[in-house]
Amino acid sequence: MTLSMDRPITRKRWRKSHLRWAGLGVAAIALVVLSVRLATAPPSITVRGDGVAIATVRQATFEDAIPLRGSVVPLETVFLDAVEGGRVERVLVEAGEQVKEGQPILELSNTALQLDVIQREALVIQQINAIFDSRRSVELNQLNNIRTVAEAEWHIKKLRQEGARKATLHAQGYVSAEVNEQVADELVYWEKIRARTNESIAKFDAWKLEEDGKRADQLGKMEDGLKVARSKLDGLIVRAPMSGQLTALDAKPGETKPGGQRLGQVSREGGYKLQADFDEYYVSRVRAGQVASMVVAGKQRKLTVTKVYPEVKNGRVVVDLAIDAGTDLRPGQTLQGKLALGAAEPALVLQSGAFLEESGGASVFVVSADGSYAERRPVRLGRRSSDTIEVLDGLKPDEKVVVSDYSSFKDKTRIDLR
Repeated sequence: MTLSMDRPITRKRWRKSHLRWAGLGVAAIALVVLSVRLATAPPSITVRGDGVAIATVRQATFEDAIPLRGSVVPLETVFLDAVEGGRVERVLVEAGEQVKEGQPILELSNTALQLDVIQREALVIQQINAIFDSRRSVELNQLNNIRTVAEAEWHIKKLRQEGARKATLHAQGYVSAEVNEQVADELVYWEKIRARTNESIAKFDAWKLEEDGKRADQLGKMEDGLKVARSKLDGLIVRAPMSGQLTALDAKPGETKPGGQRLGQVSREGGYKLQADFDEYYVSRVRAGQVASMVVAGKQRKLTVTKVYPEVKNGRVVVDLAIDAGTDLRPGQTLQGKLALGAAEPALVLQSGAFLEESGGASVFVVSADGSYAERRPVRLGRRSSDTIEVLDGLKPDEKVVVSDYSSFKDKTRIDLR
């Protein structure tokens, strides 16, 4: 009896141990499977459904145009700058008045500049006087040399005549040889004086020619410097660069204006233009001759692009647009409109959004049919307008796309929406 009762008890313990190990094995397998799934699952992020902007892909007419906002400005404007700094002494014309080309607008004073001009004038006068004094001295010396040559030639002529007579008398025995030699020596003396003086005159003429050139060049440079200084002095009178209206003037008597400071502007009357700007993204597609539509005085008008400025400032590019002469406008008036870049035509379009800044339009998050998540999908986008983008490939009509900022989803391929 005892043996028969011991056998069932041993079998029961073995079964419990077997089940325990089997359960642990199943749990381990489940853990491995879960780990693999987590490791291979796509990177995702969970966000609130109302925390993202969603737009629907639709078939519509794509208007290839960009918005423009600009101000009416005079057709030609020239700025007034202080060429030379100084103190404002008198304001001769007020802003808003008409001016003629060359008309004085305001007067500045600059003591340092005025003293500089006076000193330069004194130096030029001093140099001129020195040149005249030097020239007078050398000309007097040259005159003395000429007189010496004339005197030597007179003596030579007389001594030759006297030498001829003395030679005759010496041959007849009336004059001694010493007297004849004395005349000959005196003749040689005056011939040497004449030769040396003529040589001095020739050297002086060459020196005088060179010296006159140097002095003339030096004097010319000083006079040029004086002209520049006088022109600077004349620059203290600010004049109108052209005829027109003095549309701005920032100067009051007693103020000190440094050189180069903007003082105002003169605008030529007779026409205006619209100066507007647009996003630099479109710079390669904007050119002179394109047409923009603007609402002017309650009427739709066509304006033509006349100039595209090459500079890009703060991501914006400036353009000039021509305005009809008969249009009633005021300087500073603001106009809004659109610039056509191409013809309007049917296309698959998507609403523009901040997502373009991060993805560049290479991929978008497409929302699932039940709206519970959105997955990243590569797409190909085309032209852009102010509010829509042309879809070329990767999306179908009625699909929904997340169009808000993607900066938080850079490394994600899925967005769970709750």
